[in-house]
Amino acid sequence: TPHCVRGCRPSLTRGRRVARVSCPCFIDTHPSFPLAMPAGGQRDAVLARGLSSKVPPLGERWTHDGQTFGDFLGASFRRYYEWAAKAQ
Repeated sequence: TPHCVRGCRPSLTRGRRVARVSCPCFIDTHPSFPLAMPAGGQRDAVLARGLSSKVPPLGERWTHDGQTFGDFLGASFRRYYEWAAKAQ
């Protein structure tokens, strides 16, 4: 899953520097898990909250209620690579 990881702040480790690779822990969703809108939610409202100039629009990656996590992840990777190529 695309993500950002930062090293731990020395102020939290009594001055010791801890590399971001020291304690990796990844929790991922099963590819067949269906992504569902929260009860009472409306797609337009959900998509409007995800607007950012730094990431591809959510509506281009999450195409429908019930889309599997695997399909969403594949669409996200494709859009991020297309997004990055346009920026160059």
